[in-house]
Amino acid sequence: MLRSAAMPEPRHLVASKLRYAAAQLRHLPGALVLVWTAARGWTAGWVALLVGQGLLPLAVVCLTRPLVDGLLAAVQAGGDRPSLRRVLLLAALMGAALLLTEALRVAAGWVRANQSELVQDHIQGFIFSFNYTQSEWTGHAVSDHASLPPALWSRV
Repeated sequence: MLRSAAMPEPRHLVASKLRYAAAQLRHLPGALVLVWTAARGWTAGWVALLVGQGLLPLAVVCLTRPLVDGLLAAVQAGGDRPSLRRVLLLAALMGAALLLTEALRVAAGWVRANQSELVQDHIQGFIFSFNYTQSEWTGHAVSDHASLPPALWSRV
């Protein structure tokens, strides 16, 4: 495969992306404080949902082997009632874990949407209070858009 002179090697591309990500880590504590301040309850719920979403695949993995072994034992036993009951119980547990995984995914999306709204409102309130404080100090009107960056004009 021919590489153009402008296209960096994958190794250098990955290294530059990792350097960029490492440089952004310094913003993480401030971002976490901002999100926690703006939406404490939603953030705690989001963390709980993340933990649940992390543990449920483990439950599915742990149920897979006993389910397959139980299915094999039921087939070898000719489908007797106790072995089928065990297989059906394990299958129901795995199905419940899979459904709960999907339910937690949907719930996490809903929580993130609400959390995002609260964080956005918090930031807007901070910007408006900062603009108001600046207008009192400088004597400019709050509606004076010249003091705001163009990206914030639509929010005023």
